[in-house]
Amino acid sequence: MLHDICKINTYKVDYRNKKDETGQWIKEPYYISDDIMPLGHGEKSIMLISEFIKLTKEELYAIRWHMGGYEPKENYGYISKAYEKYPLAVYTHMADLMATYILENR
Repeated sequence: MLHDICKINTYKVDYRNKKDETGQWIKEPYYISDDIMPLGHGEKSIMLISEFIKLTKEELYAIRWHMGGYEPKENYGYISKAYEKYPLAVYTHMADLMATYILENR
């Protein structure tokens, strides 16, 4: 549930110039990432959560490896070992994919 806590306070609104339907330039808002604590995605979430909650090993692995194949390919061996040892890590990755690509796009 807290696997993406690392994203809190990292997104800010910025503006870019864009032409509207009439060809006039307007300022269009969009989000940028302004991460002042670049510690890694899963790692940062673990660090932030651990200040308040004692995580089990299975929870640590689930949070760390919830990105699955979106990790650099050098990490694939670690991901496979984590998924074999801790099914919750697989379920967390699957839930993240479902939330992103199925539930959020309805």
